[in-house]
Amino acid sequence: MNERGATTLAHEHYRRLVKKDNDRTALVDHAKRFVPVLAAQHNYKRAVEVLAETLALDASFRPDVTDETFRLATRATLMGQHKIALYLLDGFHQRSPKHPDVVKNLLLAARISHDKLGNAQQALRILELIESKWPDHVLTPERLALAETVAETLRMSPSGGMDTR
Repeated sequence: MNERGATTLAHEHYRRLVKKDNDRTALVDHAKRFVPVLAAQHNYKRAVEVLAETLALDASFRPDVTDETFRLATRATLMGQHKIALYLLDGFHQRSPKHPDVVKNLLLAARISHDKLGNAQQALRILELIESKWPDHVLTPERLALAETVAETLRMSPSGGMDTR
């Protein structure tokens, strides 16, 4: 699998065997290869499932899916895995500062923070970061619209936009 690659079926079979042996280290190690394969094949649902399973074993796990981060995070949030989506997006701008999806990923993180997790303060911090580093980006109208929504939430919320659930 490492040297010649493998089909998704072979990867799945390997994971079943490793789970049966309860080899957590091997599962995490395998996910480093498998999640990028799934993302490259646009099998985002399964990639998110493997990612969630792996994060439960190793909270520091970070797959190498730079070019697929936006699509993978979008799928995660559609699956209700908002914290996993934010985990994928967190620090992307530092790891890949020149990637064309940097601002798009940050806007997604701000949207998830505000709309899905009820954290307007976090969304505001992300939007301020975008404004400071990419003030004239092509997505500025989107940033401004979201900033207006977040500002309205902060004005209306006695908790300052923090979800108190």
